[in-house]
Amino acid sequence: MPSKKAKPPVIILDVANIGSAKNLLSVFPKCIEHLRKGKVKAVRGGKKFNKELKGVTSLLSLFVELSRANAIEKLDDSDIDDEQRRFEALIVGEFGRKRPECDDPHLFALAKLANSRSVVSRDKRIALCSKCLKASNIANSEFKCPIVVSTNQQYLNRYNKKTL
Repeated sequence: MPSKKAKPPVIILDVANIGSAKNLLSVFPKCIEHLRKGKVKAVRGGKKFNKELKGVTSLLSLFVELSRANAIEKLDDSDIDDEQRRFEALIVGEFGRKRPECDDPHLFALAKLANSRSVVSRDKRIALCSKCLKASNIANSEFKCPIVVSTNQQYLNRYNKKTL
């Protein structure tokens, strides 16, 4: 019986924080190379993610290229939006209000539904939100606390250790 090829790890690209295709290519060249070669896969979906992607027009052509290469999986927008609302409700339920460091609930929704452990971003607030979740009951929920991969070297270290 032929062996199944292992699925590539799934990452989330924080498009609003990355800002441009040029920035993504210069800051995370190995990540893009691995996406193009099928060594990793990215996910996208949800109203907020789609809005952020449309706001970064230089990333659109890169996303089209990667989508054609089957390097980006499109998740159901309504599923992401539903999980985002659930995450926001958990934050308010736990802390009595929204938390400024948890202003990217769509990324946590993507992480949950894609079973992803890594967000490629230079946004330190995601890590602060993860720390906040770990100190609360939310860390025991089904929402993951993704690791922020903020440099090319961090990306390579996590990729080589198979911890993406």
